[in-house]
Amino acid sequence: MLRTLLIAIVLITVIFPLNAVSKEYVYCEDVSNYFSYFKNADEAFTLLTTKAETAAINDIFKNELESLTFSVFPKSAVVDSLRDLIIYDIEMYSSDAFKPCIKLTVPNTGQFDAVRNRFKAIKVASMCTNNIDLLKKFQDISTNEFIAQMKAGKEYKQTGIEKMLNDPALLRAQSKAQLRTYFHTRKFQDSDGMECAERFVYPIELFAASTPWNVPFIQPLPVISSTDAKGKNSTIEMIIITPNNYFWQLGSYDQIEKDGKDITDTFIKPFSAKDFQSHVRNNLQSVIAIGMASCEGSADVENHRARKRAETLMSWISQAFIGKVDVEILGINLGRYNVSPQECKELWDEKASAQRRILIIGITRGSDQKIDRKVLIELMRNIAETRPEALPINPDDYELFEFIQYH
Repeated sequence: MLRTLLIAIVLITVIFPLNAVSKEYVYCEDVSNYFSYFKNADEAFTLLTTKAETAAINDIFKNELESLTFSVFPKSAVVDSLRDLIIYDIEMYSSDAFKPCIKLTVPNTGQFDAVRNRFKAIKVASMCTNNIDLLKKFQDISTNEFIAQMKAGKEYKQTGIEKMLNDPALLRAQSKAQLRTYFHTRKFQDSDGMECAERFVYPIELFAASTPWNVPFIQPLPVISSTDAKGKNSTIEMIIITPNNYFWQLGSYDQIEKDGKDITDTFIKPFSAKDFQSHVRNNLQSVIAIGMASCEGSADVENHRARKRAETLMSWISQAFIGKVDVEILGINLGRYNVSPQECKELWDEKASAQRRILIIGITRGSDQKIDRKVLIELMRNIAETRPEALPINPDDYELFEFIQYH
């Protein structure tokens, strides 16, 4: 079936004005080396279309993207956020069954002028003074004022920024610490020799930050202040990738249940979704699979089972991606839930199932540092105590906390 589609011509027709200016973008790729990764023809078509769209965006906004050195986002994240703005005809063809091509015909390339304006800086405040302390306070005050207006859903001083966002509600939902990362400062001296500072934002960053992702399970958590093993203070941003009502089947390390039903395939499938993979590649520095076991069974057996569960999650995540993933994949073995045998016998099934919860977390690129053991324990403990509905797992309740490196 897949071989048949790859040599066929697939055409989606969209009607545009006759005077539209158009440009063609062709993307071809030899897929023989990872041919077995495709589960069906639609998956192959989707992957190659995404790459063709990316190539078109990189060409259309070549100059703007080359100057994107200021952004907290990697260039690929900005490109991904802009892909949905392309309007095109699409054709798939191939003279070689293992080297299909996607041709995008993009009409009226002048429509992107408005998008280019998003790459231009917008000044939100400026000040010149000989009082350095006052200048520093100005930067904080102007930033906080902008953030307050943004979170209130109000336009900031007729800057027009609100209209340049994708989904303003997504931006307002972010923490103040994350929003501050989108502010930039230019310092200089004026003609009178006074010290000056300008605070400005780039709408393209805010557009990328406000672009919705159709990502399964993703649940952002508030920024947490932490101290690493060397005593360095930092902030960590974490997301929960798995829902709270998925559990390991009792005695298994590769079967998942929900409401007593096996949903393993349903759980694994979203990891292959385009939006999930884009979100992981563009927004996370680490993905951490956490294995745990309930109190039933001996310590040796359950501690080993918890490790196997973490390794299974790591394997599912890694194998779902096609090509290299520039994200660290780690595992943590929490081991067996630590209660006395008598307490364990008194637990009802639902309570015992909650001890072997499916848990995958992500550490965002907005975090100050890569996590170490001390930071992660502190982070999980903090959230378990303050937001138990989001992370009802406290590492203090389990026997182990072992890091596992994925190979």
